[in-house]
Order: sequence, then structure tokens, then C-alpha cells
Amino acid sequence: MLPLPLLNEALTLFFSQLLLSIPFLLLGIILSSALLVFVDEHKLIARFPQNRILSSIVGSSLGILLPVGQYGTIPVVRRLLLQGAPIPLAISFLVAGPTVNPIVIWFTLSTLAIQPRLIFLRIILTWFMAVIIALVFSSYREKPSSELILNPVSRVPFLRSGTFLIDEAKGDPLQRSGNLIYEYAGSEVHQRSWLEKLSLFFRNGIEESLELIPFLLLGSAIATGSQLYLPQASLLNWAIDPLTQILVMMGLGVILSLGSLFSASFLMPLTGTLWIGSSLAFLLIDSVINLKRLALLLAVFRFKPVFYLTILTIQLVLLFALVLNFYVN
Repeated sequence: MLPLPLLNEALTLFFSQLLLSIPFLLLGIILSSALLVFVDEHKLIARFPQNRILSSIVGSSLGILLPVGQYGTIPVVRRLLLQGAPIPLAISFLVAGPTVNPIVIWFTLSTLAIQPRLIFLRIILTWFMAVIIALVFSSYREKPSSELILNPVSRVPFLRSGTFLIDEAKGDPLQRSGNLIYEYAGSEVHQRSWLEKLSLFFRNGIEESLELIPFLLLGSAIATGSQLYLPQASLLNWAIDPLTQILVMMGLGVILSLGSLFSASFLMPLTGTLWIGSSLAFLLIDSVINLKRLALLLAVFRFKPVFYLTILTIQLVLLFALVLNFYVN
């Protein structure tokens, strides 16, 4: 058993991790349910460009209209994919949405006001990284599966497959991906009465919450344990050359799991002692890949696309940071 002071510290860290994450996850779930119930997905998807490059650019800027935060983007991206959004658009939003949104931009401006170059580079390189990763994923294909005939959700190659349930009140097939309601197969959801819409809205919101919050709890617990036993000060003292400093800051970004909104606050006291590429590596990696977000991504997406997303993100962040450390400082 942990000593009482250490246990108190662990609980404090754990609940702080949750308080920083759950509101944004719930906001994303609310938006996901609203897109399912109140939006005609056919009209919505028709407005999105089908060209790979244009889709990537639009998706990377979508966070300005949908500022649901780092964790809220995950249920929203799943909903967009299920409703037929182009893959490059959804992936670029998944990568850029946590950073390229007005809330994070404003908070970063107020926190790192003395580092305008760092703020600009964070935004522009996140956007650039999102477009590159989205274009790579636009050619992603999986081998055909016999499940495709039985479950239309399987048409989305990134998402975990689901099953069909029957809605007793209507007798319509209710398509699901795990606990996530996909849509009614028998009739258009948006044409139903307001009472039925509200019922489905709350039902889907509750079930998505029950599906995703346990994974957020798991990710928060792992991040808490890592923070308790990780010698942060020793690692920073050890990182004295540009490459090791980048690697240490990337590792801290993944493990600390502060989120795109609060990572700038952690970084602010360190900017005077870090190379600009190392600071940027921390901001970029934490926005896309950290322990809590990985847990949610693995709950929603299949392992292979999550693995590809992680590898591509690490490679691009490392490349950007090395170029900045050696040629800009």
C-alpha cells in the first residue's frame, strides 16, 4: 500500500487529470450526438470537398468552427467517418483540431506572449503536420472483409466493427459500432419527431459516455503513475544537447498528458532554458499523442491506424524539432 502522503498526491494528480479532460470529452460526445440526430448527414457531407488536398485543408481548419478540445475531437471524428466524411478531412481534424481552435490559440497567446515565434510555429506546423498525415491516410486501405455485408459500419476501415440491435418501439434495425449508435436503417433519423430525436440524442450521449469514459479513466491512471515515478528534473538536467533535449521533451509530452490547452502553462518557465525545437516538440506531441488520448484512440479506432498515426506524428515532430534546433536557434 502507498504511504498516505504519496496516496494523497496520487489522488490529487488523478482527479486533476480527469478535470482537465472530461469536460472536453463530454462536449465532443454532445456534438457527436447532435450530428447524429439533428443534422442531415447527406447534406452535411455534400458540402465537404472530395478532393484529397482540399479535404485535408478543410479538416485541419475545422477546429475553428468545432472547438471541442483534444479529447472531444475523437467522438466527433468517429461520427464524421460514420456519416461518410472523406478520410483526409476526418484525420486532419483529428490531428489539428486540438491546437487549431480559438480557445487553445487564445490561451497560448496569453500564456506564451513573450514567445510569439513559438506560438506561430505551433499553429503553422500543427496545420502542416495534419495535412501531411491526412494525405498519407487518404491512401489507407484494408483487405475486404466478409463482415462488410453484415455490418455497414465495417465500410469505415479505421473504426472497430459493431453489431445490430433492434429498437423495440419501431422494429427498425438500430446500427451500432460497439455502444455507439450509427443510425436507424429503416428511416432517416432527422425526419423523426422531436421527442424521438431527443430520446435518441440522450440515449446515444449516455452510451458513448459509458463507452469512452472508462478508457479516459485508464489513461488518467497510467499518466498519474508515470508522473509520480518519473524523475522529471533529472531528465531535464540530463538533456544537454539538441537531440536528447527533443527526445526528453517528447517523452514528457506523452507521459504528462497535460493536453493542448494546458501544455503551454507547463512550458512557460522552461522556455528560457530550452531550444525552440525542443519546446515545440513538447507542444506538438502532447496535442496529438499522449497517454490519455492514446487510450481513447484505441477504444475507437483499430490498432493499425493508431499505430500509423503515432509513428507518423513522432517522425514529423522529430524532423520539425531537429530542423529548428540546428538551423533556427
